[in-house]
Amino acid sequence: MISPDAALSGIQPALRPELPGADSGILALMVSVFIVCAFCVPPLKRVWGSFLNNLSRPAATTSALPGVERTLVEKVDTLAALLQLFVFEGVTLFAATMPAAGVSVDHPFLRVLLLTLLAAAMFLFQYLGYEAVGFAFTTKANTRAWLRGFTATQSMLGFALIIPAAGALFYPHWAGEFLALAGALYVVARILFYIKGFRIFYTNEFSIFHFFLYLCTLEITPLIVVAALASRLSETPLM
Repeated sequence: MISPDAALSGIQPALRPELPGADSGILALMVSVFIVCAFCVPPLKRVWGSFLNNLSRPAATTSALPGVERTLVEKVDTLAALLQLFVFEGVTLFAATMPAAGVSVDHPFLRVLLLTLLAAAMFLFQYLGYEAVGFAFTTKANTRAWLRGFTATQSMLGFALIIPAAGALFYPHWAGEFLALAGALYVVARILFYIKGFRIFYTNEFSIFHFFLYLCTLEITPLIVVAALASRLSETPLM
């Protein structure tokens, strides 16, 4: 027989775990990036045309800019797109390393912020590495064209990651599918960049050997380091 006190008190409800996407800090970070891109990045048709031109044109064309004003505008566009890339790469890394669906995470905004800085550090390391490779193996014009191709593919990736990164964050039960899509988009972006580099650096059969050395040093190693640091961060209590 149920006592009156038990009948009146009812069943104690279980606490519902808060989704990482509901964190106000993460939402503010994502919205801030959208606002920056809305003000700094031109219409998508124009900006994507610029990215594709940087990938397809030869060095002599991409290095010839008509004026300083256009160069400054392009730099602002690129910086805004790269900022978006870093944020959504950080969100993607967070979704890839967070625990199973239904488990709360401590300080999700701080973790996303640290992973965003990690993504930015990886980009800077690769950019400087590509500049060193270009200085050693090709001309200044070819190096400039190669770096513009790199920033173009990364900027395009930043736009492409919006849906899979946000999907993995707001729908953790489908995180595997969204992360697979994000990985496929990353691979496509790298392949486009490799094609650009192959057109610039391929001079003879021996240059393929140099290309594989560069691939291991500037492509595979940073990915391993970033994955290890992201995994370590997910296991480390914050504050």
